[in-house]
Formats: sequence, structure tokens, C-alpha cells
Amino acid sequence: MNGSRLQLPASATAPASAGSGWHTDPATGITEVKTPSVSTGRGFSVELRK
Repeated sequence: MNGSRLQLPASATAPASAGSGWHTDPATGITEVKTPSVSTGRGFSVELRK
């Protein structure tokens, strides 16, 4: 957020309990991204790079 990077958690279940982070499931290739809480009154974007 605001140009900062989200952290890669130590385990696949960590994003659910963390305030923010990301994880890619190697079996499905699906990436889960969790951001800090933000107002829906303004836009924001998430950029994924490989």
C-alpha cells in the first residue's frame, strides 16, 4: 500500500492471520493477497509481478 511491498508469509496459512501479505498455492497457481483495511471510498491497486 502506498508503494510498499507486502510480505511473503512463512506458511500458506499465515496470510489469514496476518494484517497483510500474500501466498501462491503451487498446486493451483492461485495467488491470495491480503491488504490492510482501507476505505472503499477511494481506489487502490495491487500489482503482481513474477
